[in-house]
Amino acid sequence: MEYVNLEEALVEEALILALAEYEQEGCSCPALRECDPKRELECLIRTLFRAGNGKAALENGKMMGYLAFGEPVEELHGRARGMFSPLGGSAFTGKDRGKLASLLLEKVSERLVEEGIMSLAVSRYAHDEEVLKSLVFNGFGIRCSDGIMSLRHSRADVAEANGSIVCELFGREKKEVIPLVKGLSLHMSKAPVFIPVEVSLPENEDELENMRVFAVRADGKIVGCMCVKEKGETFVSENARMINIGIAFVKEESRNGDVAGHILSHISKTLEKEGRALLGVDCETINPAALRFWNKYFTPYTYSGTRRIDERILKSDKGGI
Repeated sequence: MEYVNLEEALVEEALILALAEYEQEGCSCPALRECDPKRELECLIRTLFRAGNGKAALENGKMMGYLAFGEPVEELHGRARGMFSPLGGSAFTGKDRGKLASLLLEKVSERLVEEGIMSLAVSRYAHDEEVLKSLVFNGFGIRCSDGIMSLRHSRADVAEANGSIVCELFGREKKEVIPLVKGLSLHMSKAPVFIPVEVSLPENEDELENMRVFAVRADGKIVGCMCVKEKGETFVSENARMINIGIAFVKEESRNGDVAGHILSHISKTLEKEGRALLGVDCETINPAALRFWNKYFTPYTYSGTRRIDERILKSDKGGI
């Protein structure tokens, strides 16, 4: 096996491998078959190969796999400098794909760590157990997931509870959910999630206008909300047939009444009437309450794993291995 640097001349071969993996995931996640990702996926691979942070594996001149990371991030899942390989940033074929993934990770991470990259993240298809297992044995822990729902076959059909009203907010009404958005930030910082993230509505008025906000009012007060946006976290969510849930939060005292289910049901019916085909969501798998809820209605198609490399491997005098 020969391991070579990434270059644009290899994009077409890489795209073939990536589309084969996408098709395979579609066997376990049929909603993926409702959109053609070729354009978005090719654009992603081309961008990653131009960045050159990765390797391709060739056998007798034929590409068997590749692993590519994006540009460095100064603080990735902590204070360490890191890199992320998004969905589509890797693909593998052959008899032992798990072994190939491990070997490519070894070749790529060797150089990245030399450059001071101490935090790595990789997104892979949720049902590709062979490669996911390989990542786990290479020290990666699952942190987050992307899910997808076909609006034609939505399982979100929850009757509204007595005394509550589900509605879409417009204009300045959207800012009524700011206390809930702050509540989400606080919830994410507590056990067992421990993610110090500051969630907020867009400050730019145009961006806020483009974000759709749905809420539940009970006794005149908003007790839960979900925000819907065009863009998501993967090349799949960039497809024009898909729209994505971003912010979602329900007040703690209202969580026993399936408030989130009422909002999701309303969103699903509204978007289907408008001609949308797919609804996406990303969630932290380390947030068990959220994971249980989203997995009732969405099929996960990605899991992202992270690995924090021990900084003691670096020599303080030279900053390298």
